[in-house]
Amino acid sequence: AIPNGNIETEVIPERKIGALINITSYDELKSYTDLDETTILVLGKTGCNYCDIYKTVIESVCSKYGIDILYVDFKYLDKVEYDKIINSEILIPQKCNKHGEDAKLNRGFGTPLTLFIKSGVSYDCIRGYKEQTVLENELNLLQLIDL
Repeated sequence: AIPNGNIETEVIPERKIGALINITSYDELKSYTDLDETTILVLGKTGCNYCDIYKTVIESVCSKYGIDILYVDFKYLDKVEYDKIINSEILIPQKCNKHGEDAKLNRGFGTPLTLFIKSGVSYDCIRGYKEQTVLENELNLLQLIDL
């Protein structure tokens, strides 16, 4: 029996769709990193154990918060695209490299590496694998998600 003849309906909020976007070319990557909004870019490589584990964390965060995260898997890039990306203007912020200054990708880096890029400029980063709660806290601090 329904009290007072009223039917209660549950309002389900619309869920934003988020995705892990696999990037396979420099031009595709540049189309995102030149945007006026923050692009989250993860550099990894299939076969790197921490990259493989982190990729599942990233997929979960994309789905949970409805955000897109770009993923470059260096194992599956052809040589031309690999060279374009590795020699690009993308910089690794000082806190995520061993050079004491912002450094180009071709100076070397460990994977996974997460870069936060806006208008072509890397303004923050996460070095290595992070558990989901740590990643969520970092994204919240950067005002990219609300916890």
